[in-house]
Amino acid sequence: MYTGENQSLLQERQRNHKDTLAEALFEQFLVKNQISYRKQKGFLSKTNRRFYIADFYIPKPVKLVIEIDGPYHQNQLKYDSERDRYFREVRHISVLRISNELVEDNQYLESLVKRLNPKLEK
Repeated sequence: MYTGENQSLLQERQRNHKDTLAEALFEQFLVKNQISYRKQKGFLSKTNRRFYIADFYIPKPVKLVIEIDGPYHQNQLKYDSERDRYFREVRHISVLRISNELVEDNQYLESLVKRLNPKLEK
């Protein structure tokens, strides 16, 4: 849970986020398939005092962060790796990175729904 100044900083970062086209398309996909999610979910790492904001977070029973990666992620591979490790090792949350191109691939998204649905029904 965030308190005081940390909460304010997180809320400001969430407000200033502008969806990419791929993020908007992926959100439509989640809604269409009735997959419960949280958008721009914030996490605070106590070890390095950093905020990590997930594009999409599917809570229990799946506990999955979904990141929609555009070309800018090529310039932040180390940061993304550190962030993914934090989610997996500290929060015990799986991470799925999807490129912008795959968001536009209906076959890929259909296969994703098939993989997620059994986990969501538990």
